Amino acid sequence: KRVVSGVQPTGSIHLGNYLGAIKNWIDLQNTYETLFFIVDLHAITLPYDSHQLSKATKDTAALYLACGVDSSKASVFVQSHVHAHLELMWLLSSATPTGWLNKMIQFKEKSRKAGDENVGVALLTYPVLMASDILLYQSDFVPVGEDQKQHLELTRELAERFNYLYGGRKWKKLGGRGGSIFKVPEPLIPTTGARVMSLTDGCSK
Repeated sequence: KRVVSGVQPTGSIHLGNYLGAIKNWIDLQNTYETLFFIVDLHAITLPYDSHQLSKATKDTAALYLACGVDSSKASVFVQSHVHAHLELMWLLSSATPTGWLNKMIQFKEKSRKAGDENVGVALLTYPVLMASDILLYQSDFVPVGEDQKQHLELTRELAERFNYLYGGRKWKKLGGRGGSIFKVPEPLIPTTGARVMSLTDGCSK
C-alpha cells in the first residue's frame, strides 16, 4: 500500500507540522511505500519571495531528514521538480465543477482575509493541485489533519468523477480502455495531532 503526503516549505517546522504530519511519517515509512514531498507550488497561492521560497524548500527537506524521515525507506522530493503534477492538474481541472471549489472553507477564509483584489485563481484551484499530487501516484492512503479532510474528500470525488467520465462503460463503447483510471484514496487521520491548536490563541490552528 502506498502513502503520499507533503508539507509546504515554511523553512521552519512548528509544533503543528511535527505532531500533525512528520512524526507520523516516521512510523508510516516502516509500514508502507511512502512518498513525502515539499509542496512548493502550493506555497505560491499567496504573495511570496522567490529567493526565500527556494531557501525554505531546501531547509524543509533538510528538516524532514533531521526529524527522522529515512531516504532509504521513503521517497523525498520537491513537488515542482515533477512536471506531471501540473499536467495532471490541468486535466483534472477540465472535469472539476467550479461549484465544488467555491465551497472550500480554506478558500473562503483566506480570500476574506486577503480581499478579492489580492486573491489569485491559484487559491481557488489549490484543491485540484492537491488532488493531482495524490492521484498521480495512485495513492492508497493520505495522512490528513482536520483542516485537510474537505480537500481529500474533493480528491476522492474527483477520482470517482474522472473514473466515471473516462473509464466507464460509455467511454469504453467510444473506444476508451474502460475501468478505473485512479484509485480512490482513503484518509489516514492520526489519533493524536489531527488538529494542533495555537499556544498563543487557543481558537486558532
